[in-house]
Amino acid sequence: CHMTHTIPVVELDEPPKPPNIEVSEDMFHVGETLLYSNAGHTSYVRVEKILLDENNSLRILVRTQSDQLIETTKESLRTPSDPDIGWIPTSVPEKTAAISHLSPEEIEKISNPVKLSPLQEEFLALHERLWHLPFSIMFRLVRTGFLPAKFRKLNNKPPPCVSCAFGQAHKKPWRFKKTKDGAESLLRGKQISEPGDTVGVDQLISAQPGLLPQSKGALTRARVWAATIFVDYVTGLVYVGLMTDQSGDSTLQCKHDFEHFAATRGVKVKAYHADNGRFAERSFTDDCKRQLQRITFCGVGAHHQNGIPENAIKRLTLGGRTLLVHAQSLWPEYISTMLWPFAIKAAQDKINQLTIDLKGKSPDMKFSGVAAASLRLHDFHTWGCPCYVLDSRLQTDSKGVPKWEPRARLGIYVGCSPAHASNVALVLNPKTGLVSPQFHVVFDDDFTTVPHLRKGTVPPNWAKLVA
Repeated sequence: CHMTHTIPVVELDEPPKPPNIEVSEDMFHVGETLLYSNAGHTSYVRVEKILLDENNSLRILVRTQSDQLIETTKESLRTPSDPDIGWIPTSVPEKTAAISHLSPEEIEKISNPVKLSPLQEEFLALHERLWHLPFSIMFRLVRTGFLPAKFRKLNNKPPPCVSCAFGQAHKKPWRFKKTKDGAESLLRGKQISEPGDTVGVDQLISAQPGLLPQSKGALTRARVWAATIFVDYVTGLVYVGLMTDQSGDSTLQCKHDFEHFAATRGVKVKAYHADNGRFAERSFTDDCKRQLQRITFCGVGAHHQNGIPENAIKRLTLGGRTLLVHAQSLWPEYISTMLWPFAIKAAQDKINQLTIDLKGKSPDMKFSGVAAASLRLHDFHTWGCPCYVLDSRLQTDSKGVPKWEPRARLGIYVGCSPAHASNVALVLNPKTGLVSPQFHVVFDDDFTTVPHLRKGTVPPNWAKLVA
């Protein structure tokens, strides 16, 4: 006996359409050639597809030169024209490529150098000692009394700096967006008025490995590949957290280090504003909840909504690269891209301590709530310059050293110590790779002893340097 079953006809709905991905004009697009960085290795890739994953996070599918497909995030990608602190022009072709991005006025200054007056030479030497502080801020320091009044005679016309011309080279913007109150005021918000109310955060990826700062023990094989950048919206203070990898744990450790830095200045971080990616991971958001902190994110692909940290990364990268360019051009035997972590930390200190506003306050003063502080400019020295540290036996032992042994050792000046007085310098030992805070140091700000180091002769200006 056969039974007949009636099967009802069900009209199937159309499959759901994938959500439209709204991207800004500065977002990567399909077919674009980019640089992909992963664990310190950088290669050219081509964008194949832009999609959203199950967590509604932006993912980018790229194809390598070996025809391999990789799914990644925008944090690991950058355009070839973006500044990279791990790249400094050393050869003639690289310098030619850097010059192609300079303006005609800058090329004219480099091609036809003029003889500087003694006042201009002194001003340029001071510019190098202050870690290539922008000339506009230096003239502001003259007006506010931090620098000698004799520099008023320059009439706001600084001498050309070749290192700044090469190190600060980048593509000029050809598009501008006008807003009623200014773009940065909209990003900061009118309700943000105190330090720590909102902190912008983003990450910097380097194509070159960096030497990990280490003060004692056997030199580690770990290298710095990235950094997490924190920017206080109210004061403009910048904090750089170095990372040996791009994991969520390293990002979280940078967050804790910054909050400890803020707590030592009596500031409680109340809110963060970040891109997606590592900052949208559960470990980061859960830590914000435990600290009773609010966290907001940019729209998918809307990098302009995190423009303040993006601009800080640009300033740090260009500033650090300028320091590397200047030092390596004068002392290539010891200065290399391996020192970029020290250069970017020096660029951080330059922004926080030397960027003085018209009221005579720096971002560090405003973040710490200091009404007034003396700025000891003579404690700054040319970054990367050779310095000579008094033998440790002469510093601690009354017997000193044997009569015919050297009384000092060679070091590399890499900045001011953050944990000591302002006149204590961080000195890198080129033999051991370790960094130590030193007080009894002779600095060669103008690299005058480098030719004598190569020949093994005594510099004739040694007595002047010591004095």
